[in-house]
This record gives sequence, structure tokens and C-alpha cells, in this order.
Amino acid sequence: MAEQWIIGSRVLDTYETEEGRTKPVFDPIELLIDRAVDVTSISRHDLLNIMRRHSGEQGRSRKIAHARFGLMWVMKHRLGWSYPKIAKRLGYEDHTSIIYGVRRAEEWRKFDLTFFAYTNDLMRVRIAPKQEVA
Repeated sequence: MAEQWIIGSRVLDTYETEEGRTKPVFDPIELLIDRAVDVTSISRHDLLNIMRRHSGEQGRSRKIAHARFGLMWVMKHRLGWSYPKIAKRLGYEDHTSIIYGVRRAEEWRKFDLTFFAYTNDLMRVRIAPKQEVA
């Protein structure tokens, strides 16, 4: 009997190991988002909400931009996704925002040790290779 994995949308599928055990195939983006939320203390809503609100909280906006751009950079460099694919998955209408975000992240990684540590932390999130399900 197959095990039940109750982790919301984080499980894409399951596969059977050579030992006959059922293992989940997790959505790598959900795992990265969860880690980004944990590391940055930014809510999932703020991280994924792409509507711009000019509330005058510039420090908070910068923190959110760092979190988003770091996530984009990791999706590009760790998962090897195209800019349009990242944009679609994160809910952006246009991939040019992703290009801008990844470029900014590359600049910040050179000079901002906190940002560098954040992106390195996301790069270490354990993501199993995609398994083919029979």
C-alpha cells in the first residue's frame, strides 16, 4: 500500500524505489520558496506578490526585492530554467523582469555578503532529481 504524503502542492508525484518503497517527488520551487521565507522572515504573500505598492517603506521593499531576485537567480543557476519559464512559474507577465532580477542578483552577490550567503543557502536546498514514474 502506498504511503500518503500530505504536504499540499509540494508533492508533484511519487515513485517506487528499488526496495519497493514509495517516495515523493517534491516541487523544487515550493521547496525553494519555503526556504526563502524561512531565511528572510518575509511572508510568502510578500515574496510572491508582484503588484507594486508604493507605501513609502523603502527598506522593506529592498528586503523583498533581495529575496525575490535571489530566488530568481537560484531558479536560473540551480535549476537551469529559462527566463520565460521562471516568469510563468512566479506569476510574472513578462520575462524581462526576471532578466533584470537575475542580473541584479549577480551584481549583489559580488558585493553583498548577506545576499551572497542567502543565495548560497538557497543553492543548498535539497532537491531530488526528477524521477520517471512508470
